[in-house]
Amino acid sequence: MNRLAALYGRSPRAISSHPQVRLQMQAAIATWGVDQNRNTGSSYNRQTGILYLFVPFVLQQVVIDIRIAGTYAVGFVDSGAASPATLYTLSAALSAGAASENTITLAAPIVLLPGTYYLSAYNDATVGWSDKSASPNVVNTSLVLSSVYYDGSIYAYSTPSKIVGYPINILGLSSWVPPVAL
Repeated sequence: MNRLAALYGRSPRAISSHPQVRLQMQAAIATWGVDQNRNTGSSYNRQTGILYLFVPFVLQQVVIDIRIAGTYAVGFVDSGAASPATLYTLSAALSAGAASENTITLAAPIVLLPGTYYLSAYNDATVGWSDKSASPNVVNTSLVLSSVYYDGSIYAYSTPSKIVGYPINILGLSSWVPPVAL
């Protein structure tokens, strides 16, 4: 029995199966993120940006600005370290053109829950990168793009990236309180 079950004396139900809670995808597709506006003066193998997401989001695509043509591994990793563990691969071999936005379409959408995500692009060669000046970049009330790591060192810029998909509204959750026996 988990902590919630022990606290309330019963097994918790999934949010989507609760009679007073509904999950609702917003009708319009959303594209949230920033464009690049500067280039690095040095070359690195890896660029990792921090994304703070404040709402659940059905992710369908990721758009990332790549400065130097080549093949890149792109995915979510566990940290800004120089050699982080890959948590989810978006593209194992993104073939990017020089100085262009590159769109990665997921084979099946994934749900990103509110939290901190590290979006990383890696090239076997050391290359120059593009980024967005200033950090954090507040995209809207649901997404903030914070610092960027280059090969494990943190800088006050943001990764020029966008997430594309549908935000999810959770309706009724804040007004529901489970009964507690006294």
